[in-house]
Amino acid sequence: MALDKINHHLFIACEPGKFIVYSTKTGKSIASLDISKNADGIYLDPKHALIYISCADGYIDVIEQKDNDTYIALDKIETAKGAGTSLFSQELQQLYLAVPQSEKNVAELRIYSTSK
Repeated sequence: MALDKINHHLFIACEPGKFIVYSTKTGKSIASLDISKNADGIYLDPKHALIYISCADGYIDVIEQKDNDTYIALDKIETAKGAGTSLFSQELQQLYLAVPQSEKNVAELRIYSTSK
């Protein structure tokens, strides 16, 4: 979950691959979008009005907040199966993604720049 304190929105990524926005004032659902499965990390980038969702299915889903109540699926960045654990640094404008070891690959840390 992630919280937008300014707009009073709670962002939830859940199974089976859903992104849901709730109003923290009314408790009502504002928006719902399909996303990749096995969401792990969800982060708000208020500077760019974007939400990043790292999913162990092998993607980072990027959601754009068009206005206070409108959200669209902006991008789906391919990563690696099993890579869901992540951390977003608003200060550095970077998303860090842990990619687990597999039979063919060693574990790694991927860094994605989120600045436009």
